[in-house]
Amino acid sequence: MPAVRQSQMKRIEELVALCAAGPGTLEQFDAAIAVLDATEREVALRCAGRRLAQQEQQLGTLREVTGALEQLRTATAYRAIVLGVEVENGAQPPVPRVHVSLLGAQTRLVAGAVPGVRLDDLQVGDEVDVVQTGPQHYAVRRRVGRHVRHGRAARIEQVIPPGLLRVQHGPETVVLRPAGAVAATLAELGDDASAIIGRLVTYDEQLGLAFELFGDPDRQELVLREYPTVRQSDLVLAPRTARLLERLVLLPTRRPELARRYGVDIARFCIFAGPPGVGKTHAGRWLAAELGMGLFLISGSDIASEWYSVTEARLRARLAAAAKEPAGGLVFWDEAESMLIERGRSPVGVEDRVVATLLAATDGFAARGNVLVVLTTNRPDKIDVALRRSLRAVTIPFERPDARATRALFHLYLREVRLAGDDAEPLAQAATRAVFAEREPIGLAVLRDGSRVPLPRAAAISGALVRASCEEASRRAFVRDARGEVDGSAGVARDDLLGALADELAAIAGTLTPANLAHAVTLPPGVADQVVAVEQPASAGRHQYVADN
Repeated sequence: MPAVRQSQMKRIEELVALCAAGPGTLEQFDAAIAVLDATEREVALRCAGRRLAQQEQQLGTLREVTGALEQLRTATAYRAIVLGVEVENGAQPPVPRVHVSLLGAQTRLVAGAVPGVRLDDLQVGDEVDVVQTGPQHYAVRRRVGRHVRHGRAARIEQVIPPGLLRVQHGPETVVLRPAGAVAATLAELGDDASAIIGRLVTYDEQLGLAFELFGDPDRQELVLREYPTVRQSDLVLAPRTARLLERLVLLPTRRPELARRYGVDIARFCIFAGPPGVGKTHAGRWLAAELGMGLFLISGSDIASEWYSVTEARLRARLAAAAKEPAGGLVFWDEAESMLIERGRSPVGVEDRVVATLLAATDGFAARGNVLVVLTTNRPDKIDVALRRSLRAVTIPFERPDARATRALFHLYLREVRLAGDDAEPLAQAATRAVFAEREPIGLAVLRDGSRVPLPRAAAISGALVRASCEEASRRAFVRDARGEVDGSAGVARDDLLGALADELAAIAGTLTPANLAHAVTLPPGVADQVVAVEQPASAGRHQYVADN
């Protein structure tokens, strides 16, 4: 660079800045450098050229960033729940990391943040929009608000430092992190956090977050509801059952106006009838999830009271709470035959009043909102005949799984356990053969005429038995691994599953009596009333249920 007097460099830098300020200053720049000598003018022009090139490069980068941000603004977003916010201070500049869980997908991600998103505004439990910025890279685009729809409600039993909640939901004990209104309330209470013990809290079991407090434990009893997340892939039903659920319940409820034009009644009262463990309760949760309804669970022990009229009042409270749900409510009464017996047979009359209350709520004359009532029973003949009338109730039979459905059930529950191999199909096939092969029965039903009817293993199969077998097989593999006794690949092997299945079938066989036989296994027509005794097979033993190679 030609030599330039030090006294002139400051003037040249001022001229270059003037040139870069905008098109309107070029004339001033030209006039200013005209008084310089040739060497100073050359230096000024070179500096101005470099400055303008830098600005053009910066403008190009800014255009690219603006275009990328516009693409992110219009890109498909995934709704997610914030689980935590942190900043990686080791990086320069610090990198934000937002831990989120995608709604409905049970998938957890670590995302960045689009420029303009204030991390200080994101709280645990907030709903956010997440967009994909690249392969395996995601970013939070905006905060939507606090998460409102939650799964369950339970009563707070304990506040565990630092700020965790232990809640009780039926027999379950769950530890939760506070979010939303619950976190704000705990922050306000400070050292008096134990004041919320006994109150009800809504929470999402998958996220492990508590969202909202409500109710006064000393003044009233509130109705608990949940929003199930059961998917169709989590359910294995007989084709006939699935077809009836779709035709009689799902389609008319989803398309009510179209159903009315065709004169098709919208199901408001259903009875799920079938043996224990075949998926009736699971189907009710799936039905609520498919229809977007809140689920209100009822059992006889939940609403029964020794005080006159309290039992009926609790039932009406659940029906009224379901009617207030914006998207409708599904009132699900499990094992309904325990209380909805034929009127006139109750020794104290409470069952008669409960039946009358339910009849009044389902007779179709009183408006009660978008409420679907579902009863489950394995003794439909014990339920009051007026509730079973075809004009009032839609009865959907649930059957024991056949070989195809049994294999699908083993696939369903084996996906939750660690396997010794990569494929669950060989295990599912072997277990299905062990159930449906023509081998020694689990018992013999002795009839009045002295004849004996074999009870095949397939007559006792159910989704509950398959799940229990898979869980027990997983426990055996775990114990073997924990003791260091693994010989080969760790995980559930064929012998684990077949041995667990054999033990579950043997346990059922050991409980069979003439009194419970018709409900524990599926009997041929006309046999149930003729059974006087149940015999174990002569070669009863564990290994009789294990299929051959």
